[in-house]
Amino acid sequence: MAPTIAPDVLTALRDYAWPGNVRELKHVVERALAAVDRGVLTLRHLPQEILEGAALNPDALPGRRPTLDEVERRYIAATLQHARGNQTKAAQLLGISRKALWEKRKRYGLE
Repeated sequence: MAPTIAPDVLTALRDYAWPGNVRELKHVVERALAAVDRGVLTLRHLPQEILEGAALNPDALPGRRPTLDEVERRYIAATLQHARGNQTKAAQLLGISRKALWEKRKRYGLE
């Protein structure tokens, strides 16, 4: 059975700038599909640089540049996904305290 791809994965893949173009995309997808364990490709299967790059891509929102709050929210959400919901690990990756992460999650509705 072919694996399915979670919608947030498609968003991250679409929003990444792809400096290596199609060849880089092909390799990332091949590696991610090789790691799928239950038939669903999720954000945890993508490399961190894809998650970070997608969160910071200024062209991800067509027609306008994202605000700093939008970029921060997306970056925090991608980091939380990468940390598989582990608040301590996500805070460490972000370089902030758990309390600061909690406050930002509350501010951005990432509960």
